Amino acid sequence: MKIGFIGLGRMGHHVAANLLKAGHSVTVWNRSQEPVQALVAKGAGAARTPQEAVQGDAVFSMLSNDTVMRDVGLAGPLLDKCAKGLIHVNLATISVAFAKELAAAHRARGLSYISAPVFGRPEMAESAQLVLVAGGDTAALTAMQPVFDKIGARTVPLDAPEKANLFKIAGNFMIASELESTGEAFALLRKGGVDPALFHDVLSGRLFTGAVFKNYGAMILNRQYEPAGFALTLAGQGLGRHRRSTGQKGGCLSLERYIMAQAPIYAQALAELKRGDKQSHWMWFIFPQIAGFGHSPMSQAYAIQSLDEARDYLSHPVLGARLRECCRAVMAVNGKTAHEIFHTPDDLKFRSSLTLFAQAAPEEALFQDLLKKYFDGKADAVTLKLLA
Repeated sequence: MKIGFIGLGRMGHHVAANLLKAGHSVTVWNRSQEPVQALVAKGAGAARTPQEAVQGDAVFSMLSNDTVMRDVGLAGPLLDKCAKGLIHVNLATISVAFAKELAAAHRARGLSYISAPVFGRPEMAESAQLVLVAGGDTAALTAMQPVFDKIGARTVPLDAPEKANLFKIAGNFMIASELESTGEAFALLRKGGVDPALFHDVLSGRLFTGAVFKNYGAMILNRQYEPAGFALTLAGQGLGRHRRSTGQKGGCLSLERYIMAQAPIYAQALAELKRGDKQSHWMWFIFPQIAGFGHSPMSQAYAIQSLDEARDYLSHPVLGARLRECCRAVMAVNGKTAHEIFHTPDDLKFRSSLTLFAQAAPEEALFQDLLKKYFDGKADAVTLKLLA
């Protein structure tokens, strides 16, 4: 089969390599050229543009999110240049709404579309042990199944693309929730003087025998956070997709995304605040802002949706306590401006976050006191407008 491949990230380049091993003619495109040249050395053709990758029998794409897919043109313009009868297999985890949009866009042009997000880490992609959740029409799935067998250990067929993405989003949410719960359990045990290694050994052999607790649990136990198995930006996007898919506007369930994001970095963030010098990247989920204040995937994933969700955040036993602890740390810094502590644009995010929580809990003086100390008592106008 003549196959194009768009997006050669940590997973994609392994999948493309397995397609080559299976004897397919593969033409690859990627924004950076290093992974392209690595596959060319193995026999792939190099596409100069995405258009050159969509002239075969099928094209696989594995891009990071909805926005990148739109930028490449896979939601419209590029589809007009595809070979007649092309089957597009999208291996990425995208939103349910975007999956429906893509299916309609392909159908309108006489093209077949399969959403086939995958479960598995890069080493599983390399060894062709991925699980593909493939949603699309029967004819397209039947045509692509022999190809899927060369890149994965199992294919789960579903009758619509959006169902495949919903399946994957729900799975990612369960994985993220288990990671958060595991980290919190180990922290609780350490605080109480109990060896978390013993706990992990006992439970992984009896009650929690799956790969997430065994493998990721061991990494959390050993504080082995690098190299990450899953980028924080992608995890945040995934949890944001879960929230949007379920229509959540607030409540403790939707707050789990903050717990997971804070787990590996909270102590470092607090130390930086106490020094009055923010250096690492955590602003979105340590001092969250109202939805609409930022437009990046990370800001959207960790945006507070309403005053009710802000109040839920404040009342959360972990998140509320941490927010107040961080605020008190900033309050204790003397002789520095907000800009000197946070730098731009995070000083603006700090002001927005203070404004949000001051509006959510006007009875708490802490947020107003910080606005007075660092911003002459002036709330952020954009945040107030969004809340109105």
